[in-house]
Formats: sequence, structure tokens, C-alpha cells
Amino acid sequence: MKNIMLLVFITLAATFTPIFAKLSVAEISPLSLGFFRFSLAAVLFYITLKFRKLNLKFEKKDYPRLILLALLCIPLNQFFFLSGIKLSYASHSGIIYSLNPVYAYVIAVLFRYEKFYYSKLFSILLTVAGIFFIFYEGLTQANVDSSVIKGDILLLFAVLTFSMYLTLGKKTIEKYGALKTSTFVFLAGSVFYIPLFIYDLPNFTLENLTYKGIIGFIYLS
Repeated sequence: MKNIMLLVFITLAATFTPIFAKLSVAEISPLSLGFFRFSLAAVLFYITLKFRKLNLKFEKKDYPRLILLALLCIPLNQFFFLSGIKLSYASHSGIIYSLNPVYAYVIAVLFRYEKFYYSKLFSILLTVAGIFFIFYEGLTQANVDSSVIKGDILLLFAVLTFSMYLTLGKKTIEKYGALKTSTFVFLAGSVFYIPLFIYDLPNFTLENLTYKGIIGFIYLS
């Protein structure tokens, strides 16, 4: 029952994330939003870690993988996701992110974390075909907005980076636990994000911020 409840929670969270992200990027610069979002989340993770009396000590051989996970999950994924959702539609993000299991399985097979099965390949082809038919009409329209296509491409890269994070992080999470691994990833990732935030400072303003942007930011964090 606990696992089912967790799956329901994750599904609902994933469903509403593109909607609240779209509301937030309309009022806050995407790159700045990503920095504040994960900085706050990292602090909350760290408080939870300390509350459970855990530490952030890892074996030296695991730090390169942890750093890679931090880069994939925070600066890279958030750059593609928030920049993409700014240009595209929330509905497109939800549909494109349904490719997550597809990417994750292909990456897992390439890294030999999982075995290849033709039955799963068939499922992958069905997923890709379904997404193609959903977007086909919009892509063939003469007045299709090029910025939306650019946003969709960025969202595809967002799914790719997140799928790589999930696949490459599986063994680390099994070894150290989800909370400990995620806390390090969020803290390190927020630090790696600082150059993007500094670059985006000229675009950062709260002049257009309303309750919608605030609610969206709190939900995302």
C-alpha cells in the first residue's frame, strides 16, 4: 500500500509540474527560477537529512559519479526544462516527459544495467509512434510557431538528461539511500548552477511577480 501511495503521489506531482512551471516562467526568468527552486529544495533536503541523523560521507570512488549526477539533475536538466517550457506548452511537456521510461530503458541497455528484450522494444516503438501522431498535425501546419518547436526540442533534451540521471543514479541510491544521494546532488547541483544564475542576473526581476508565480515556485520547490 505504501508503494502504491508513493506512485500515486509521484504521478500527481509529475502531472502538475509542467502547469506550475509554465505559470512561474511567465513571471520569473527560467534560469533564475531554476537556481532559487533547487537552492530552496537543497536546504529542505539538508534539514531532513540532519533530522534523520544522517551524514554526507561517501566513498572517494563514488564522488565522480555523484558530481555527474549533480550536473545532469540540476544545471543541465533545469536549463533545458525551464527554457523549453518557457517557449512551449505545458501539455507538450507532459507528453514529451512520457518518453522518460523509453530513454531510461535505452540508456540502461547501453550501459548494460538491464538486458534487452524485444517486448520492451515493441512498447518503446508504440510510445514513440503515439507521440509522433499527437504532434503530427501541429508540425504540419503552415503557421506552426518555430519557438514552440525549439521549446519542444529543449524539452527532449530535458528528458534525456533526467533519464540519464535516473539510470546512472540507481546503483548509488541503492548503496547510500535516496535521501542521502539526493541531498548531495541538490547541494552540489545548486553550486554548479551559480554560473548560470550570474549569467541570468540581468534578466532577473520580481516586478511582474504575482500570486500565480509564487504558488508555482513553492510547488516546484
